[in-house]
Amino acid sequence: MWKKDIIYFFSPKGPQLDSNTIIVDDEITLLVDPGTSSRSYLKRILGETGNSLEEVDIVLNTHGHYDHFQGNTYFPEAEKIAFYPDSEDISEETSEDIRAIKKESVLSTGKLDFRILHTPGHSMGSCCLYLPGEVLVCGDLVLAEGSFGRVDLKGGSFDELKRSIKRLCDLDFEHLLPGHGGVGNKNSVRRALSFVERSGFQ
Repeated sequence: MWKKDIIYFFSPKGPQLDSNTIIVDDEITLLVDPGTSSRSYLKRILGETGNSLEEVDIVLNTHGHYDHFQGNTYFPEAEKIAFYPDSEDISEETSEDIRAIKKESVLSTGKLDFRILHTPGHSMGSCCLYLPGEVLVCGDLVLAEGSFGRVDLKGGSFDELKRSIKRLCDLDFEHLLPGHGGVGNKNSVRRALSFVERSGFQ
């Protein structure tokens, strides 16, 4: 577990087809990407933040790949949100109502105001949560070691990915919280952009 104030970052030790989970323990309890983890795992990590499954108010999915949203089912009372059009894919897969975010906005949890940024490339509806000067939750757009998410799945686009990574380079943050692997920083994004710009991949 990694922690900064009321933001918690958990990286599973199990299968590779699982995502990291971020929990914000604020007036509104926010959980980002429950992944494919078991109910008992999610219950345990929430307990480490002083919360229970029932106390989660909002579940946000950074994008519509199942390794990030399969655990949504363990939070029947929570509001589920994702950026359009990935919100529709998640709703179809889970048979749950997913509130579609169709424009960039601010998500306030009480003490913290996160900007929801549309950052397509890994998928059409990939998004980031940005707390200026502090933290960027980036899903699978960029990973800590400076690599980036695959673009050969539905809605993936190398050109969009490149534009989104360039945008991240202009943001002010100390800690990068990706969808897989460990915690990164601004240099992770710079390395990813350098890799993308050198790549001949289309």
